[in-house]
Amino acid sequence: MATAFYHAEAFVCTRNRASSRIIRAKEFHVKFNILVQNKTIDDNDGSSQVLFHIGHALEEHGHTFNFLNLIDDWPEADSFIYQSEWATQLNPRLKDRRERKISWLGHFTPTYRYPMPKLEEIQADIYFTQWRGECVEMAAKAVRSPILYVPHGFCPKCNTEGKMIDGPKAVFIGADYPERRLDWNDYAYVTRIVCPHDQAKDYYKTAIVSPTVHGDFQKGKVTEYMQVAGHMLNDRIFNVVMSGGFAIADDVPILSEFFTSDEVPQAATKEGYKETIDYFIANPERRLPYMQKSKERIVRDHSYVDRIKPLLEAL
Repeated sequence: MATAFYHAEAFVCTRNRASSRIIRAKEFHVKFNILVQNKTIDDNDGSSQVLFHIGHALEEHGHTFNFLNLIDDWPEADSFIYQSEWATQLNPRLKDRRERKISWLGHFTPTYRYPMPKLEEIQADIYFTQWRGECVEMAAKAVRSPILYVPHGFCPKCNTEGKMIDGPKAVFIGADYPERRLDWNDYAYVTRIVCPHDQAKDYYKTAIVSPTVHGDFQKGKVTEYMQVAGHMLNDRIFNVVMSGGFAIADDVPILSEFFTSDEVPQAATKEGYKETIDYFIANPERRLPYMQKSKERIVRDHSYVDRIKPLLEAL
């Protein structure tokens, strides 16, 4: 089936050699091939869903994209976007392509959970990541290129409000792995659920509290998962709030760069985490100011439509 491509008006600034005057070049069309494991967001894990949000944000800027499987035939485009873990598999196919390569560095070192190629094997013209810290500095040296910071945010197309269902009062939706502090959830009697992306928003909408816990590797600590320290706020808070739910966070240090304490409550200890959850379950009306302020903050400051502007500028 033929793919319809639209164009975004954009201008390249150059200097006239005679007068050094800034002039505008003609508009150009931008087509992206975005390589994903599966072509629907529900069939991809949480990290790979970022590429769907990136695609939808590009569309908001007037660009177009194809979501393609790794084994598909790839039509011509202006740029490829792919996840760094797939570099070894993709390099033979990408090396002779004329398109600009853009790699999302979701992880940096191989672990029990994610096999990773050597950073030097990741061939791209532009790199971006949701991480901050020493891990990014290490990666930048390895790939010999700056790495753009594109933190998690909200996608206007994917993050829509849920509906009320029969669900638990306190819910955590996510995978179980050793370096994530799920013992905090057990201590606070939080129900853990694994479900497709499209169902998660209904659980978040229904629950009185939807807390989020991070792995130690997301808090600047060296672990088996991340042998070089890094900081990252996961996407769960954005998903919860934009689903119409109420989010609280664990002791992840980077939270203060995204939210204030009157937008997303934060607990420094396991005991404080439980106390915070118990308090809001007993007083659900006290959630409302937090819910309103956090949603306003996300819409104003944390949309992927704004997040990807440095990426577009790099192109």
